[in-house]
Amino acid sequence: MPNPVVCSMPLPRLLVDAGLCKTTSEARRLIEQGAVRIAGHLITDPTSLVMLWRDGDQTRYLGAIPKRLADQYAKEVGDDS
Repeated sequence: MPNPVVCSMPLPRLLVDAGLCKTTSEARRLIEQGAVRIAGHLITDPTSLVMLWRDGDQTRYLGAIPKRLADQYAKEVGDDS
């Protein structure tokens, strides 16, 4: 079974790429200060990875996962058992 996660991007990089912050340092500060919400969820860990997954032909937001848990999550999602 193919891994349904199609994209994981560091949240600070996403904020810069979206034009919401000028630098990743600015984005990290805003995240740490509690100024960032995604889909109504407060994100305060600047190491968070934004995860997207494939649902048929749709790409959907899965969540923001702390980097330290991302590898573990990817293994569980990609597990063929």
